[in-house]
Amino acid sequence: MNRCRTSTWALGAAVLLAIAASGCGLGGPPSDAVMIAHLQRERVAFDTLVRMMTEDRIVGNLVVDGMPGKSPERTVRREKYRVLLRRTGCRPAYRDEAGRVTFDVPYPTSGGGVAGTGFKGYVYAPTPPAPAPVRTSLDQGGLRRFEDTFRHVDGCWYLARMRV
Repeated sequence: MNRCRTSTWALGAAVLLAIAASGCGLGGPPSDAVMIAHLQRERVAFDTLVRMMTEDRIVGNLVVDGMPGKSPERTVRREKYRVLLRRTGCRPAYRDEAGRVTFDVPYPTSGGGVAGTGFKGYVYAPTPPAPAPVRTSLDQGGLRRFEDTFRHVDGCWYLARMRV
């Protein structure tokens, strides 16, 4: 084998190994404590996004570039959304008809393609999430696949963990 093929093969093997390892439990969700500290640190950004999405009557995924209007005011508003989303570190943001806003933080779960992807994120819920259980910690094990669970932080804010 020539050196070029050997290098290409070694690089390909290293990439495949890295991809496999990332889906085999080496990643995982951030802890509740880390997420709560981030929510507290960026609370103004999260609250402003919720307020703006409500004012703009956004229902569904927040698609900043797809928002209507080309006026200078709408351009400024779209840029404000981008800045706030960067500050929260969350994408996407989703608002349902009841006013519940979800900010997802995707992460690989154990088992790669078999277990899929989990989502842990922040939820602004004007009414408590139901019928999903509200727990004292989302760091605990025992979550079943396809089970959505929530942890109350304060006011209308919850941490959420969705397993798919």
